[in-house]
Parts: sequence; C-alpha cells; structure tokens
Amino acid sequence: MKKRILGAFLLLTSVIGLSSCSLGFVVPTTTTMDLFHVHSYKETVIEPTCEEEGYTLFRCDCSEEYRGKRTEALGHLIEIDAAVPKTCTTDGLTEGSHCKRCGKVLKEREVVGASHEWDYNTTEEPTCTSPGVASGMVCKVCGETTTGAEVVPALGHDYQETIEKTSYGHSHIKHECTRCHETYVDTLTVDYTKNYDYHTLATNSLYEEHRSIYLNMYKAFYDSCMAFYDSSVDYVLENGKDYVVSTGSQNYVYIASYEYNKGAITDNEAYAIMNSFITNNPQFYFLDSHMFISSNAFKTKIMLILADDYYTKEARDKSIEGIRHMEQEVYQLFMVNPHMSDLEKAKLIHDYIIEKIDYQKDSMGSPSKEDWAHNIMGLADQNPDTGGVCECYAKAYLYLSHLLGLNSIMVVGFGESDGHVDGHAWNYTEIDGKWYGVDVTWDDQTTIIYDYFLANKATMDEKHTPGMYSPNVDLNKNHFQTELPELSSTNGYE
Repeated sequence: MKKRILGAFLLLTSVIGLSSCSLGFVVPTTTTMDLFHVHSYKETVIEPTCEEEGYTLFRCDCSEEYRGKRTEALGHLIEIDAAVPKTCTTDGLTEGSHCKRCGKVLKEREVVGASHEWDYNTTEEPTCTSPGVASGMVCKVCGETTTGAEVVPALGHDYQETIEKTSYGHSHIKHECTRCHETYVDTLTVDYTKNYDYHTLATNSLYEEHRSIYLNMYKAFYDSCMAFYDSSVDYVLENGKDYVVSTGSQNYVYIASYEYNKGAITDNEAYAIMNSFITNNPQFYFLDSHMFISSNAFKTKIMLILADDYYTKEARDKSIEGIRHMEQEVYQLFMVNPHMSDLEKAKLIHDYIIEKIDYQKDSMGSPSKEDWAHNIMGLADQNPDTGGVCECYAKAYLYLSHLLGLNSIMVVGFGESDGHVDGHAWNYTEIDGKWYGVDVTWDDQTTIIYDYFLANKATMDEKHTPGMYSPNVDLNKNHFQTELPELSSTNGYE
C-alpha cells in the first residue's frame, strides 16, 4: 500500500514539474533520470544589432534553454563618406557609405586615378573640316604644359535640323551647321494638294461631275503610301497573305486601295486617276505601273501595286539612302549660288540628270523594263550601270523641282522620234509666270543639248502629243493627262 502511494506521489511531482516549465515557448523534455528536477530559468537579454534581431534567452542550469520576447533588428545608421576629388597628381575617391553604429561598409569607395585634363595649346584653330595646329598641350586645371607640335583634329559639323517649306508648299529637312553654317537638305515631303494634277482635278470644270470620288481616291492613295514608308515587312507572294491579290495567273502585293460604290465611276476613270497619282508623285518610287480592280455586286476596289524590286525592307532602306544622297548632292550644287533664279534651278536639274545617267535599253535594244528604269531610282541609286527611260528622266526632274521649289508638271502622252510614235513622258516648268516644255530625255545626247529645255509651244507641239484630258480615256490606247497650261510662244532659254 505504501509503495502505491509513493509511486503516485512521484508521478504527480513529475506532472507538476512539467507544468511549471511550460511558459508558452519551448517545453523542455523530461526523462526518467530527472523526474525529481524542477527547471529554474535565468533570463538574459540579448540586445538587437543592425542586422540581427534581439531576444530574451531563458536558460536552466541543466542546459535546457529557449528564446522569447523577440525584438526587431535595428537596421543600419547610414553615414555618407564624401567623395574626394582627384587632382592632377593625387588620386581621388568616389562617394561611399558605412554604418555609424556597427561600422560595416555599405558602399565601397573606388579610387579615381590622378590625371591631367589636357587641351591643345593651339596656335592655329581647327575648323569643321580642317585640322588645326598646336605647339603642345596644356593642362586646363594646373597649367602644366608639354612641348612639341600637335595636330588638332577638325571639329566636324554640328548640324541643327529644321523643317523648311519650299515656295510651292512642299517641305524638306534643312541641316545647318551651327559653327560654319554649312547647309544641306534631304527628306523631301510633298504636299499632294499642291501637285498640279490634284489642283486641276479640284478646280477644273472638266472633272466636276465625279470630283469628290477623284479627290478622295487621290487622298487615300497618298495617305497609304506615306504610311508605307514605315513598313518593316518583307513581302512574299503567297496565297493567303492579306496583302496579296491575284488575277488567277499572276499574284501581286498591294499597298494602297480605295473602295467606292460600283458604277459610281467607270473602270477607265479609276485607272486614269490612279495613273495620274503614280506619275505625279515620284517620291513613291516603290509603286508599280500595274493597277488592279476587283468588284462585287455592290462595291469596286482599286489597288496600287508594289513593284517587285521593293518587297524587302533592306531594298527599301537602300533606296531611301540613295534618294537622300541625291537630294544632298543637288542641294550642294544649289548652295553654290543659293539666290539663283528659277531658270538657273531648272538648268541645274536638267544638267544634273543628264550628267548622271544614260538612257537604258535591254539586250534587244528596246527600252528597259526594269522597275528602277521607270522611277527615280534609275538616278538615285548612285549606280553608274543603271539609268532610266523617259519616265525616269521626267519623274526625276519633277522630284528635284519639288526639292528646289520649282513649279513643274510631269506630262504623259506620245513622242515622235525617228519616224516612230511611242509612249513618252516629259515635263512642263513655270518660269516667271510662263510655262515651257522640258524634255530631259531627248536632250541627253553625246553632249548635253538644250533643244527641249524651256522650249516654246511650237517646238513641243511638233513631236510631243499629251494624253487625253478626259478621265474616260482607254489607257490601252491612249494616256490620261489632266488639262495642261498653255505653253509660251517664245523659248525661255537661248
């Protein structure tokens, strides 16, 4: 009986001991060897540091311990270590930082090596394009010098860009050096509303009946072609591509379109206006001469086609580069005498084209059918082995007229040469209020001639026949040409 009472007492003591050591944190274990041990914990406060939290350590003499009453780490007290500037002969240090409390380096300082700030001790100043001469070098900080002749590099141009309008409303980017005022222009932007053909369509009573359709079509083509300059697509002739149209036997890439109610105008009219747009906007070098029309029961859609040579972005970028070079080259010639008259501008353009290119024929002696031979790239590609046919000459003349501020027109129709009448293109130019004929193609002979430079009406009429004014012309038999101004009865150049 006494043994049972003693056993119960020991078990109760063990339970009480467990309860007295259970304070809500870590409950110490009890083995059969310490049934008579009651924990007695001593508290030690561990202060928090910059990076580690603080706490209270509860420890019994038997080595049993646990942690409680935790406090957050203090965080660093940041103190900036100021930068030490370098001198010509002593190193400097970059700005750094450390903890004011614990001393830990938070941002390392880096050594800035000592060095002189040399400049040329110039005896002859450099210009934008020519080097200067120096007798040596001088430190801008401490004044230390070196001796011996030094070449001072040319400064190079410091161009400032502005958008400048020409006298006929078109614009280009003007680049002028802030130091020497060297100037060139590029990036011609044509205001289509100033084009002669657009203005004629908008004002001449011949085109009044369907004027709104003509002008809306023209604007839609212009807006789409301007947007196409930003295209980065490499086009491929694959069925299913949203930019591919097919005649059944031939696929094309189209880049601009206009839709109108079926029957509102004839197909001949649509083709005529499209053709006028292509010929009078030479800046859109990438357009093919092909045109495409499709219809359903209610609508007709006419589309502008992308010429094969310009399917890839690389080809288009190269073309733009060539055009910019041509613009800059012509403007440099103009800047020899920036106050030149309109007659002098016209002669500059006429002579520049003839000196740069030759009329292009294929291996059979026929006019070349290459895309570049029918647009401004025959001139602008800077390739001595390429050139153009009459369409290239006339478009180039019109483009450069826009650049220099001349009022010019591209004319399409027929020309009689060596007893043969063929399709032909030339220009009209306005000088001092009078209009004259210009046929750069026919003036490109072994040497430059001026038989068709600012020629009078009688001279031009003898072998040049403009296309029909009516937009209902059958383009398979004739050409469409908006009504033209009357040419002067006298020559503009002798």
